[in-house]
Amino acid sequence: MEVSVSDYPIERERRWLVKDFDRGVLESFGVIRKYIRQGYFDVLGERSFRVRIIDGKKAVVTLKTGSGEYRTEREHEINLEAANVMFDATTYVVGKTRYVIDGWELDLFDGSLQGIVVLEYEAHGDEPIPELPSWIHDAIDVTDSLTNLHLARMAKEISGDVNEHVSRYLEPKLPKIVLTGGPCSGKSTLMREIMEKYGDRVHCVPEVATILIAQVGILPDAKDEAHNARFQKILYRVQRSFEEAAELQAIKDGKQVIILDRGTLDAVAYFEGEINEQRQALFSIATGVNVRDELKRYDQVIYLAPPSREVYEAQRTNNAARLETFEQAMKLADRTCEAWLVREIPEWSYFRFKHVGGNTWEEKRDTAFDALRMFFL
Repeated sequence: MEVSVSDYPIERERRWLVKDFDRGVLESFGVIRKYIRQGYFDVLGERSFRVRIIDGKKAVVTLKTGSGEYRTEREHEINLEAANVMFDATTYVVGKTRYVIDGWELDLFDGSLQGIVVLEYEAHGDEPIPELPSWIHDAIDVTDSLTNLHLARMAKEISGDVNEHVSRYLEPKLPKIVLTGGPCSGKSTLMREIMEKYGDRVHCVPEVATILIAQVGILPDAKDEAHNARFQKILYRVQRSFEEAAELQAIKDGKQVIILDRGTLDAVAYFEGEINEQRQALFSIATGVNVRDELKRYDQVIYLAPPSREVYEAQRTNNAARLETFEQAMKLADRTCEAWLVREIPEWSYFRFKHVGGNTWEEKRDTAFDALRMFFL
């Protein structure tokens, strides 16, 4: 690409609108976090003139000219008092939290643009633009079509709702967090305590298998492979329907996060196979879906370690769908843990899978809350 000569520095930058990423990367070692407010003035032509305030401590004004990957950029640091005066005179305003991760800049917008995530990479000289990092799972290149100025204008137009201007690029998506574990591991109790703590911010989905077994009367039979495959296929379809309906309602209600009592891959534990890879393959055959694709639909999985025999036997009578002996429950707990792990994508396990144990319920609960905290930043 031929770049026109200019007396001003040329910025070379690519931009993506992110639809799915590992939120766990925000907590990684070495990540730099800063809060940015920037206001834009009305100017003519392919130019943008903004004032940016970073963490309330530093301020710069920037004039950019051009569009696409190559733009000229003139930037000058100013004092905060002058920046605040200028900010009050701007027409369009956005706020965002920026995470700098190995040279990538990940921006999480707030206010009326909450839910929008933009990834940027600024290259130097003839440096090639690298492949998207492994923690980005779905993103659209919007370098030539969407800038921060566009988003600032949208923020003013939509006044609190992400409408068709934004949905052209981004489908609504809320973080989905799975609570899983063996029988009587505390999922229902944790769900209840999450509701008590974050009730106005979360939408909770009950365990679908329990509904099918205890209320609808559809019983699984692990010894009959054909029957079990049909049951798991039905369970998968119902689970997906529950998740889709929950997301629509959660968005309508202004919730931030969806909490699920089990996810689709919990079913892997109920297939017969000597090793986890065999059970995952049987799940894929029965449901017609790819295990890796299923993993990527969830933002975090919190696995609760099983209880002691005494606790299990005491709680077993509380759930009509609880058919397993203690020994069977321990075997299912191990299989459930394995079901969410895929060797080919270990980074998923590192960022998204949280194994939660503890000698007391309070320890398990507090560890689970620590894992959830990043979704309410």
